[in-house]
Amino acid sequence: MDRLDQLADWLNLHTEAIHGASPSTVAPPAGCLATQRDGRLFLHILDWPGGDLVLPNLEGKVRHANLVHNGLEIAFDDARDLELLVPHQYPISPAGGVVLRLPRRRPDVLVPVVELDVDLN
Repeated sequence: MDRLDQLADWLNLHTEAIHGASPSTVAPPAGCLATQRDGRLFLHILDWPGGDLVLPNLEGKVRHANLVHNGLEIAFDDARDLELLVPHQYPISPAGGVVLRLPRRRPDVLVPVVELDVDLN
């Protein structure tokens, strides 16, 4: 499969995260881009972290998270629910954050996208 076919496949799988979406009002973590649409935040992960990913300022606002390309549900924890054994491991913002429990292995897709059902009000 050539690069153009890969891009076309990716666009077909992730159309909701691009078409009709706007830049997010939520600042994405390093290595990510974010779009939003209809109460959903789409996190485009350019640099796969291979584990946990912290989203600042979303504590108590995330209702559901999943990978867009295959629907795999992503577990998450509000920062206040974490028992931090190594406090510096999670750079939580003062307003609190959410930790996404991403798979260790990067999904086999051009750019993995996590869809989050969030309360952005």
